Amino acid sequence: MSDIKLPQNDERQKRATDLAKAGSAYKYNNDIGLPLIDTAGPDDRNLPDWTLKTFALLLKLRTNVQAIYDKSGLKFQEPKPVRDIPKLIQVLKNGDNPIDYFTPDLGFVSSIQDNRAKAVSDYVDKVFIDRDKDNKGSAPLPEIATVWDSDKTFAYNFLAGPNPNQLERYRLESRPADFDITSIDLGSLPEFGGDSMARAISEGRVYLVDRSDLRAIFGNLPNAPAPNAAPRVFKSEIAGEWKYIYAPYVAFAVPPGGKHMLPIAIQCGPTAESFQIYTPRDGYTWKMARVCMLAAHNNHHEVVSHLGLTHLLIDPICMATRLRLHSSHPVYKLLSPHFEGTAAINISARTSLILPERSVDRLVGSKIERDYPYLAGQRLDYSFRANFPKLRMTSRGTDNGVLLPNYPYREDSALIWDAIHNWVSDYVSVWYTSEADIRADYELQAWANEINDIGKVKDFCLTGGGVQGRDDLIDILTMTIFTAGPQHAAVNFPQGKEMLFVPANPLAGYAQAPKGLGHAEADLLGILPPLDVAVQTWSILSLLAGVHNTNLGDYRGAFTFHPKSEFYRLKFIANLVLTEGNINSANSYRRSIYELDYVHLLPSRIPASINI
Repeated sequence: MSDIKLPQNDERQKRATDLAKAGSAYKYNNDIGLPLIDTAGPDDRNLPDWTLKTFALLLKLRTNVQAIYDKSGLKFQEPKPVRDIPKLIQVLKNGDNPIDYFTPDLGFVSSIQDNRAKAVSDYVDKVFIDRDKDNKGSAPLPEIATVWDSDKTFAYNFLAGPNPNQLERYRLESRPADFDITSIDLGSLPEFGGDSMARAISEGRVYLVDRSDLRAIFGNLPNAPAPNAAPRVFKSEIAGEWKYIYAPYVAFAVPPGGKHMLPIAIQCGPTAESFQIYTPRDGYTWKMARVCMLAAHNNHHEVVSHLGLTHLLIDPICMATRLRLHSSHPVYKLLSPHFEGTAAINISARTSLILPERSVDRLVGSKIERDYPYLAGQRLDYSFRANFPKLRMTSRGTDNGVLLPNYPYREDSALIWDAIHNWVSDYVSVWYTSEADIRADYELQAWANEINDIGKVKDFCLTGGGVQGRDDLIDILTMTIFTAGPQHAAVNFPQGKEMLFVPANPLAGYAQAPKGLGHAEADLLGILPPLDVAVQTWSILSLLAGVHNTNLGDYRGAFTFHPKSEFYRLKFIANLVLTEGNINSANSYRRSIYELDYVHLLPSRIPASINI
């Protein structure tokens, strides 16, 4: 008897009983304003290979933590981490979080003066210590550290960095009212000689990222030096120590005949009345403005694009799969490997990582309690269907490779989407031979409605509800798999490549946004994170981006006894191999432009599920 059956074709009387029993292990948790899995079930845990990889990474990272303590010259508040085997045994025995044992937060540097970088080189010499002359060791220096200070690399962050799908075309009819760049003398900027704003806008060569929405997470605290200031934290709030979040805009333009876009204007706050526009002619003031923009962009990345729109979007889809689909259902069989470890890692994040005064609160610019309602609102307003990658690019005016050339995320995500879509189309054709099969599948219909109505995934269902045909199911499954695998890879793994070196991608500012002109290097160093934050950023992000477990296309033998499905899976693997070759070829050219590769959507680097 086949272990995959549609419910309308399953004569087993106990199917409904089995499904009800499996679903009884689950309930929703709404603590942060979103429906999430409260307790992981037996199918949601990471397998032993994940545990082994995670412990191996933690052991490796511990080496640099100790080297920082011994060799950086920084005097930390916390005692030196020492090997304590009885404590480790107790951690493992109790099932406690091993992160605090292997990579403990060393806390603040005892002297405020010593905690500030005296030169950008301090972010290298006092953080990336355990590495040899060949850059091998537990703390290799990321490649971006050698090119971070150029406008080209700044722009690259918005095309292939941690938050790569936020661009939109600058249109006069829909531009932000408080960000008017039409009077900028574009032709006076390097690489834009002879160009004009009017021409660039009319030709569709101008783009922006609008993060003025981050006003919603300003703390407006009564004793703070500014509305956008939040107290620094380590175990508790630290009196008199402040960090800052900003609500800025940035504009980019592609020079006529150019190979890539470049930044042309930044406004560090949401209102034109209070914040002036800076351009690349403005020296260190411009560099400070870039920090403000990156801090906002990366704050949005961690809270929304990463946590909200991958982890917490997949969570209710996983929940509905456990509640509404029998384990023998073909959609359950297809999706279950894409949920491996997701509930467990989300619960861990919700009960540890994103709590007040823990790691995320320590690093991001906002006060974490202010992030919860913003996160919930962004996730609930996110349209599942409007954000199919190609549709999103089209609606935002970033789909044209001539007007916006060399956009690595756009190009690679389209290739991966097509490969997944073809695989899902083949798989659906095996198990649903007619439209009638879709209509008759009452478990499938209940599943979709659960996600749309109870899981609150906007536009999961079309008007009328349920799944409305095979093409509809193919789109739903493709987007689910894409979000759990490639999209999460695109926003998670840059943490270990583009974000470890904090001058390249800070998560917060440590001074108010610049006013006026004439700033110097000391002002730039003053707005960049202090060294204890740089150390903790390295520690946490190295872990979050260091575990690659499961692979896109690996279904852990689910289709071994289903020859058609297994044949199509192998066809999918072959397509991914071809895609990898195409991306590697593209990267050879990209390196000649950006001096960097885009590796996060190489199929061999994409896990099947969100498990870290």
